Amino acid sequence: MSARYNFTDQQGISVGAVKRQGMRSLWRAHYDILNGDMAVMSVQEENPWVKVMDSLVGEVPILGFFTGYLFHPAFLVTRHDGAVVMRLQKVPAFFESKFIIEQKAPLDESEQRRVLLSLLMMVLLERSRG
Repeated sequence: MSARYNFTDQQGISVGAVKRQGMRSLWRAHYDILNGDMAVMSVQEENPWVKVMDSLVGEVPILGFFTGYLFHPAFLVTRHDGAVVMRLQKVPAFFESKFIIEQKAPLDESEQRRVLLSLLMMVLLERSRG
């Protein structure tokens, strides 16, 4: 339930990791961004009801084609003090997934790389969840 995905650079040096919080992620997606073994930031769904509505409407014939245009999940990246540093949101699109990432607070280069890799992995994992 709590898989960890490690990121390395071309030389095999660890850049960071992202870990899904198993039981906490059943209702609202929750991931920890790690530097070594220490959680430095977290990613959470802004509104879990968007996922619920997307799943329900997606099962309705014909109407299910429009869920990508109607529902736009958003995710917040926060430091442990609660400060939001980035926000990722899906933009309206019929057949493809497009996202906007907004930086809300300054990050150094290594933090930015770690957060972007974590968001990419999280989007791929959440896509498979539905």
